[in-house]
Amino acid sequence: MSYSTEMIIFVYMKLIKINSNHYVVVDDSPKKENFYIPIGIKYLDDTNTIREPISEDIDYWSTRKDYYIITHSTQPLASMKELIGKGYDTILPINIDEVKELIGGDKDKKYTFNQITDAISMAREINGKESYYRYSMEEIVQSLEPKTEWKVEFVDGKLKLKKYEKNKYH
Repeated sequence: MSYSTEMIIFVYMKLIKINSNHYVVVDDSPKKENFYIPIGIKYLDDTNTIREPISEDIDYWSTRKDYYIITHSTQPLASMKELIGKGYDTILPINIDEVKELIGGDKDKKYTFNQITDAISMAREINGKESYYRYSMEEIVQSLEPKTEWKVEFVDGKLKLKKYEKNKYH
């Protein structure tokens, strides 16, 4: 299935896992100084909670630069404007099965934090306690956690992973 993105063109997009059956695509464009999210538009806050703005005041939004406008969702997200009949559907649907296929399934964490740190500690003891380690314990554990965010783009109406330089964790 492919989706029309004719009306919405975002250069920077990110796919974010909300839970195992809900993913959203957000506008990941750099925020300008006068950034705000209009009332009636759904956004994702810095805790990955879906919200609606309570203000369009620039001062209110000046400290909220880690918030993202939702453009697509695997689940319907009715806004307050839509519920009272004064809005329009700004969030386009995406198919959950296609999203899971794109990102390689829905892999859950296989080890607990304690199991991972114990294994790393044992490996470091084998190599000698005075050895230099390139990554901290927290960085290694983070690298083993399942991903929850992916850079994406729409190509010919289909969601695709964006080809970009990998960071040190994924």
